[in-house]
Amino acid sequence: MYKKINLDAYAIAIYELSLEMNVAHETRYILTALYKELKKDELFIENLKNGEISKEEKNAYISDVLAGFEKNQLAINFINIILENGAIQNLKRIISVYLKMVNQHLNVRYAKIFSPFPITKDKLNLIKAKLEKDYNCIVDIDNIIDPNVIGGFKIKMDSLVIEHSLGSDLQQLTNQIKSKDGGLNG
Repeated sequence: MYKKINLDAYAIAIYELSLEMNVAHETRYILTALYKELKKDELFIENLKNGEISKEEKNAYISDVLAGFEKNQLAINFINIILENGAIQNLKRIISVYLKMVNQHLNVRYAKIFSPFPITKDKLNLIKAKLEKDYNCIVDIDNIIDPNVIGGFKIKMDSLVIEHSLGSDLQQLTNQIKSKDGGLNG
């Protein structure tokens, strides 16, 4: 028998509960980490969909996966309810809807920092703190290795682009040389 499920209702429920219980930041952190892992590998969902694994084993598996996080009980209960109601194959979508709501409420913005080499955690935290101070928001930052960025970095956050690299400096110099106001033509 087909059972229609309003998937957004799960996201709304955990959103409202996380605010009510004053654990929105922690729950967002846990579910963001889980969402990133699910995008890379859906083994977690495949294990929970496996009919040969008992309900108790699945509940223990969920608890084990989230054991490293503080204030994780809401997230554990949330996933257990989704599992119990047969919607676990939609977990990634449900988390995505939740993250959109909670990120808007908490004023979270995503930033990507492109560099030709990995940036240390300490440097990323300094950049994150600077962006949070300058733009008055919480910043979730990812470092992406891009060999096309020469000797520096480029930050993209929404429509904002901040670039400090030899490549951008060379491009600016080229543009100045080609322009009519100054350079070779002026």
